[in-house]
Amino acid sequence: MALLQLLLSLSLWSMKGNGGYGYDKISSNFSYVRYDKVEYLKYNDVHASFGYTKMKQLDVAVMDKVLNRSLRDPIGCRIYLAESSIPESGLGLFSAVNISKGDTIGYDDALVLFFDFTYNVVTHDENVLKPSQNINLKDYIREEYRFIDYFWLGVGLNLQLDIGINNEAYHVSASLPGLGAATNNAPGVKSSQPYLTQMIGYKVPNYSDLEAGASNEFGIIRWRANEAIPRGMEIFSPYGDAYFTERGMDTIPLSNDFVTADVMSSKFYSLITSPKYKNFSQEKKQIMWEKILNSSNKKVQAALPINVTYLEDVLNIGSALFSLMPDVVRSPEWLEENGFCMDNIIPRPSKLLYGGVGAFSPRFITTNSIITPVPLIIIDKSHLLMYEFLMKNYTAPKVTNKMTGFQLLLNYCFGHVDSSLLFLPYSSGIYFINHSSQKPNAKLRWSKHKFHKSSWFVLPPKDLLKKKTRLMLELIATQDIYPGDEIYIDYGKDWEQAWNTYLSNWKQSSQPQTYNDSLKLIDDVPVTKDYVALTKMEQKTTPYPHNVRTACVIGDKYEKAIQGKIKLNLYWDSSESFMIPCDILERDFTNTKYVALVHLKVSVVIHDIPHTSVKFISRLYTSNQAKNNGFRHSIGIPDEIFPSQWKGVL
Repeated sequence: MALLQLLLSLSLWSMKGNGGYGYDKISSNFSYVRYDKVEYLKYNDVHASFGYTKMKQLDVAVMDKVLNRSLRDPIGCRIYLAESSIPESGLGLFSAVNISKGDTIGYDDALVLFFDFTYNVVTHDENVLKPSQNINLKDYIREEYRFIDYFWLGVGLNLQLDIGINNEAYHVSASLPGLGAATNNAPGVKSSQPYLTQMIGYKVPNYSDLEAGASNEFGIIRWRANEAIPRGMEIFSPYGDAYFTERGMDTIPLSNDFVTADVMSSKFYSLITSPKYKNFSQEKKQIMWEKILNSSNKKVQAALPINVTYLEDVLNIGSALFSLMPDVVRSPEWLEENGFCMDNIIPRPSKLLYGGVGAFSPRFITTNSIITPVPLIIIDKSHLLMYEFLMKNYTAPKVTNKMTGFQLLLNYCFGHVDSSLLFLPYSSGIYFINHSSQKPNAKLRWSKHKFHKSSWFVLPPKDLLKKKTRLMLELIATQDIYPGDEIYIDYGKDWEQAWNTYLSNWKQSSQPQTYNDSLKLIDDVPVTKDYVALTKMEQKTTPYPHNVRTACVIGDKYEKAIQGKIKLNLYWDSSESFMIPCDILERDFTNTKYVALVHLKVSVVIHDIPHTSVKFISRLYTSNQAKNNGFRHSIGIPDEIFPSQWKGVL
């Protein structure tokens, strides 16, 4: 039934679906309109019947006065968190509406960078420094630091050339708590892709500002569909095949195996439907097909159906998607009964002083309803410690034992003052929820869903850290929440006391007062021959902003050409693919070509770099997030629901 539903969706559904409901640009200049509750609940009857194609919507919930656009109140959830169609993969995300290729999936979400995992964490691990026995370092890291499995490398975001994310620190990974952590990876299926966007109305604090570095300041993530996603289908993210090969999952078909399987299916189907073979019995066709299957490698065999009658289905939807049937498509009724709504939060500039980006409701949420599920990743607090680095140019840093603070990620974790455990939430919009001890309209409670392992409440911290993510909180509305309302929780007395102490001790930094956004500078400077990139000598009298430097877009062949020695006769070619920090040494009289010292593993001089391949990036560790004195504190889990067995220091 699910396969039939999928085939009908793909063949009959108009390519302009009712997905793409994310807000393109968000302004702080909003007017908030509250609905009459009785009228709202009258419309809510439509939601109960899941009549999405005939669904009525209320009038304007939020009007953007700047863009003269409105956000309509969506009755009926559009993205669900539920059991994945991939066995033993926990939870996954499903779309309850048709989403066209290129449309936005869900609402925008957070991006929080994690600096230098290897140098801050692994190099201070006693088992790595003084191993009692030989260990496979990669396997040990994956087992000991499970939370890294939910992070993205900067290059994996497809944002490297756009935002220079890899130049914020020597090594950068990122937490994307919504689709980035909640979606699974299925080789051969890449239905979604993250993109960075900026929020109009939100101003990045100056380096010297009190709130600078206390929250994400690198923009927000918008997910778009790489292909049409029919209603009910699970949404997958492009982790890449290396995710499986690095973990020794050698029997799982990879992307190339599914390509081979699709080609084999197409050729064989053409053969058995040709005039010569079309009158063959089904039994003979099955024998022919089994011979071809047995001649293939095991991973290709695993990607193909054993029964020849399913080949037409494989041709229609592809072997990668077919291998996940039937559970890759869920019915609306199943999603509503077994899933959690994941689009009840939309980010926009907070109403609070120092609130940054806040969490707002796009729809009416009744008292005691679940706003969003909050599945948790278990972390040892010591794994978020940061240490002093000694660096020269762009060579690998030397790490001292001097602690300088905590990763920014600490501010987004849940914890308890009497425990060294932290719990990183992964759920859409959860990172945007601000604190209010006076007027909270939401609270946390433990879930009763079958995914949640309440039996783990009796485990001591050391044993709990060995577990994968099977703990889940729920964010509950403590009062009626209307469209356009900002959502708040009480972070707890310990957090509030820490913030007040930070306020009283804060002194304005002597660092430059103005925040100079290297990303914005790229947009502001037109790439024309009228603009010239300054040489290193010229910058002595006309320097760039303190946190901005030049970078050159070059190919990877130069790494191979170096062979450990500096060469001065390297010339740029068109195989550009990487943005590498560089210093401009010379430019020609036409101002269109440059000679630059490019800082690869060994610094090399490259000639004839075109003007369009010279960019701006941030200097290492000059962003607000890298401040040593930025505010850091976890969000408190209420004492009345925090298990006593989890208290204590590891």
